[in-house]
Amino acid sequence: MYGFKVNRFHLLAALAPCLILHASTAPAPAPGDRWDRIRGITLGMIEDNRWNIKGYGTSGSLWALEEAAALGADWTSITPYGAMISTDDVEVIPYFEYPPEELEERVRVTIRQAHDLGLKVLLIPHIYPWDWSWRGQLRPAGGSDEGWDRWFASYEDYLMGWADVAAVERVEMLSVGVEFKTASWRFRDRFALIAEKVRDRYDGLLVYSANWDEVEEVGFWDRVDVIGLNAFYPLSALEDPDPEDMMRTASDFADTLGYLARVYGKPVVFTEVGFKSLTASYREPWIWPEDIAEARSDDAMQALLFDVTFATYWPRSWFGGLFVWKFLADPADDTQEPDFGFSPRLKPAQDVIESWFEHGPVPAQ
Repeated sequence: MYGFKVNRFHLLAALAPCLILHASTAPAPAPGDRWDRIRGITLGMIEDNRWNIKGYGTSGSLWALEEAAALGADWTSITPYGAMISTDDVEVIPYFEYPPEELEERVRVTIRQAHDLGLKVLLIPHIYPWDWSWRGQLRPAGGSDEGWDRWFASYEDYLMGWADVAAVERVEMLSVGVEFKTASWRFRDRFALIAEKVRDRYDGLLVYSANWDEVEEVGFWDRVDVIGLNAFYPLSALEDPDPEDMMRTASDFADTLGYLARVYGKPVVFTEVGFKSLTASYREPWIWPEDIAEARSDDAMQALLFDVTFATYWPRSWFGGLFVWKFLADPADDTQEPDFGFSPRLKPAQDVIESWFEHGPVPAQ
């Protein structure tokens, strides 16, 4: 169909010595009997009040979920947005563009659509500052004690609302936060208390979605069930890396994650992992497509990077699975990102993802 298709078994054969050298032989942490290796697709939210564009809770989101299930996914993540004026603000606003009541109802409908298709659901309430600063740099009221107190009170209210939704809709997993890098160690006791309060309302699995360079600093991994991270880490600093170099980088990072998994006795799950269709997308995968000044589209690179990621992590006993970032909540909508963006839909990367979802881990030779 595309004139190109990555054969992941060819890549694995070429890099088998690297896999054998680095793969963990330790027994897997016991995550309980409520889920197996996650084959997940993030259903990326679409909201644009200017043009009355909606994704969740529509025929478009059902279409996208049907496609995810056809790829072999057994989980989807749903990511409603809350907002802040900026990272200096002390208040979490429980909506992004549409009224909170409408957002909640559309999320509920999407959860039901997923469950009707046999998909399990990870609910990840996000916070996006309206000035597009990064939530990993929170400093409410300049980082004062009073500012943090007010922020935590507001954030707890926001999260508890989604915990109630997760409980009623029988969501299988809930994220208690996303990329709060400036707070996840310093305020570990407060996040631990929030996790405890969530458990009073919700009996599913809890995860925290750390940034990739935050995961070692999180101070409350003992209070959640799953070590989660958004795995947008650089796979090489070279100008023209080969797959073996990227595998070495990924394997080094995997060794760190494997250590965390053994220390805490919990599986590691990539709550987000994705790559743009660009030649240099291995270097800074976290950069948003709209921030790319000079784009060199490269569908083959996106496919290769997914292949490297699966080949590195899928065979490891402590790895609990991943959520591909991202498939949009309306496949017909082309306003959210350019063709070289994160979506692997109808690109060679889709074939790679489907192949790994279908065949699963490759046993060590």
